[in-house]
Amino acid sequence: VENEKLFLRSFLNHTPLEVLQPRLVQLPSGLTLDATALLAAKSLEDFVALLPAGSPRSRLHAVVASQREPQPFLLEAALDAGYFQELLARNNRLPGGELEIVKPLVCQEANLFQFMLVVRGRFHFGLTAETLLPLCVSGSGDVVEWFRALLSAPDILSAAKCVVGIVIDALPVAGRSGGEQSVVDVSVIEALAWQRYLRLANSAFRRSHMGVGEVAGYFGVRRME
Repeated sequence: VENEKLFLRSFLNHTPLEVLQPRLVQLPSGLTLDATALLAAKSLEDFVALLPAGSPRSRLHAVVASQREPQPFLLEAALDAGYFQELLARNNRLPGGELEIVKPLVCQEANLFQFMLVVRGRFHFGLTAETLLPLCVSGSGDVVEWFRALLSAPDILSAAKCVVGIVIDALPVAGRSGGEQSVVDVSVIEALAWQRYLRLANSAFRRSHMGVGEVAGYFGVRRME
């Protein structure tokens, strides 16, 4: 998916392959994308058709089909939404005991993506709620309800209040003081979200005994390091 996003940027900006090549993630031969064909695509629709089948391509196709000139931000978000949809689907195949341990960690990352999608989409790119709603990632709890609430939030602090216990454990100090300040740096919220991710990773690692949860938790802790 990261390589797909790089190819997408290069296609939109007409970047030569030799400039792009050093930035690509090296993948096994079975996962390698056809760089020449992608960058030579005649249209965005043709570009999408050349991507591997799966949830990321399906999400991207839906955005391209519904938007006359979709912003690059929206196109990349569609690929990410497809990635997280697939991640949640695979996570849900775990046996009950391991699912209970791993799912909070996976949901945390998917929900953080959705929070940042709405905050950046609405407050930085001026996208409408109707444009962003189709990128909701189902399967991570009662996500549709809080995602809709997030889309109607008038500012970042209000949006942050919608995700306490879902993306962050508590509001930043400025948001709990009860003062008039309603502007919160989104990077502060993002940092709190990754703190929650680390807490959940530690929990998964300690709760699982030689299972998938231990692997996922260990990966999460090392990722934060």
